[in-house]
Amino acid sequence: MAKNVLLITQDWGRRRFRKMYGRLQQRGGVVVVAFSSAAQQLCRSEGVAFKQVLDYADSAEEFDLTRVAVTELNKYSARPVKGKPLGDWLSYQGLPLWNFISPNLFADVNTLLKSVTIIEKILRLEKPDCVVGLDTSVLPPWFSYLRGVSKEGVVLDRLAQQICHRDGIQWRGVAPSLGLRCRHVLTDLAGRAITFFRGGVCIMVGAALLRKLLGGIAHLLLRSRHGDDGRPKVLFFSHKKYWRMDFNPIRNQVARTDTAIYPVVQSLSEQGGYQIRGIDGNYGFFGGLRILFEKLFCEPDLSWQAFDWWYPIAGFWKYRKKIRATKQVLEDRKVLSSVFSYKGYELGDFFLPRLEFLLRDYLWKSAIWIEAGRAMIRRERPALVALSYETGTLSRAIINACHEAGIPTLGMQHGAFSNASDDYVRSPENHLPRFVPDKTAVWGERFKRIMVEDSAFSDDEVVVTGNPKMDFLVKAQSLLDKEKICSKYGLDPGRKLVLAAPTETIGRTQHLAKDRFFAGVLAAKRELGHYQWVTKLKPGAESKKYYQGIMRSQGETGLILTEDDLYPLLAAADLVITPPSSIAIEALIIGKPVIYTAFSDAEDYFPHLVEHEVVFPLYEIGNLPRMIESVMGLESSAAPAAEKLQDLLEEENFRADGRASSRVVEALGKLLEQSERNPVRPPLPLRLASG
Repeated sequence: MAKNVLLITQDWGRRRFRKMYGRLQQRGGVVVVAFSSAAQQLCRSEGVAFKQVLDYADSAEEFDLTRVAVTELNKYSARPVKGKPLGDWLSYQGLPLWNFISPNLFADVNTLLKSVTIIEKILRLEKPDCVVGLDTSVLPPWFSYLRGVSKEGVVLDRLAQQICHRDGIQWRGVAPSLGLRCRHVLTDLAGRAITFFRGGVCIMVGAALLRKLLGGIAHLLLRSRHGDDGRPKVLFFSHKKYWRMDFNPIRNQVARTDTAIYPVVQSLSEQGGYQIRGIDGNYGFFGGLRILFEKLFCEPDLSWQAFDWWYPIAGFWKYRKKIRATKQVLEDRKVLSSVFSYKGYELGDFFLPRLEFLLRDYLWKSAIWIEAGRAMIRRERPALVALSYETGTLSRAIINACHEAGIPTLGMQHGAFSNASDDYVRSPENHLPRFVPDKTAVWGERFKRIMVEDSAFSDDEVVVTGNPKMDFLVKAQSLLDKEKICSKYGLDPGRKLVLAAPTETIGRTQHLAKDRFFAGVLAAKRELGHYQWVTKLKPGAESKKYYQGIMRSQGETGLILTEDDLYPLLAAADLVITPPSSIAIEALIIGKPVIYTAFSDAEDYFPHLVEHEVVFPLYEIGNLPRMIESVMGLESSAAPAAEKLQDLLEEENFRADGRASSRVVEALGKLLEQSERNPVRPPLPLRLASG
């Protein structure tokens, strides 16, 4: 009797599924594997038993390929293409541009490696004679043209077909629905059209002109704020995503603020003797105009300017022509395809459409950013530049310009990370001094250890200061009054509050682990109605409507917050539930018990939290109500042992004494002193010396 495996990803429809399942049953045994929430709902509605990825995982680490993905991504630039490393093909005026491209490929690498591992495991355990899935050969090949492989729902079908052919397993494709075909065709056409217009520079020029116009108006109307007064100038670069309603340390109240740089700006202002200016970075096109307007015209605490102000608009076409030669690397697709391989599978068909889009769209923009960074430093003549989101491409362009001009730079850690974070974990050949700050201020010893031991940073490139954001917890206790917070959100301070915090760190919005987490939270909410419940998403998270839709479909109501500040909510909560994220660490600092969901099919960026025994790990979401009741019943004894928690907090945040911002300013001052003693610095090499 033949054994069949039926892979259900998306857009099957009841009729198509029922018909194929019936045929396979007649041919022999059939195992249904559902890869999405929609697929699982389809199987349940048809009364068909199914398996999910979680059923094939032997351990929580088995399908966590993030660390492997970081390693593989670092290797790509060194792999040979037509006689020289791939990274050497991508350059501008001798500056390697791989570091500008690679961040856009990490999610794709992670998705593909994880998918290959999952499919291999399923086939190895099930030993099927035939595998059935969607026939993707009739879909446009450039499905990942614009958004990337990680956003593509049928990538599993494409990979499964390739793996079956290699392993000699029969593959049977099912014609996709008309709706899926139309969506792929339209997406493909839209991607090509957008690329055409981007290639014509139109969209970027339009966006840059709008932001330059706003910057120019602000420069004219607020000339007194933008002028030089003879004092040394310190520029603070920050990404628009950090601008939100939060505790503003300069005003000592909740107001619009940049959570990444304002604590340090305040400490530096108190010292006096410096001009301080903010630089707004925006990677989008027309997004962020409201935020930029607020910074330029409505912010009394700090003078801001848009990074676009220094874009060389007149030279856009010139820079595009200068990097046109780099596209020669695309000429031999067969050779290039072999660069992207894993476990003997050539994954070039999945990577090349995305890579070609990035080379056509991103390289010339990288050249523009490099020139804008040079123009900014040349015109502003700062004494020092401090950067949050210092691993981003705009920051790298600015850091390069500073190194060329002999201006010291200070990077400020912008988020918690582990040795699975592509932002900070690099191989020596990809840790380029020209794109690395002179010093990077990190929150705790654990982060420094990762950068020095698991990455290619040298010890003297990293300084431990603590997290300036955490100074809030010492300086603003009055804002953390539970009654005031509950009054703001219409909550009852006499009832216990459960804070659920889904995050964006475990994959795209429609992801099984995310759906499982939120479904478990809703189920626990129904069972434990005597508690109050609040769901807090990341600022700027795209999943608010998605979660609200799930709640409506289940007849549930509840409070879902996005832009609101996390810390008052943490202060008001009696218990925090979160997947692997820095929210768990922040809750522990405030002294809240944390239920930490660690699913076998989701990445765990912070396994040390379980190892330190400072959180309550939850492996089966169905056990959430019982664990909530257990932790709530423990009350004060729910807190981890004091010495264990203190050790962890020192590893994560050095000292929670309210002086992290001051220590960052001290590091900044030392860089300025070194610059004054050695005003002329030797030029940095493009790459680290080997050996």
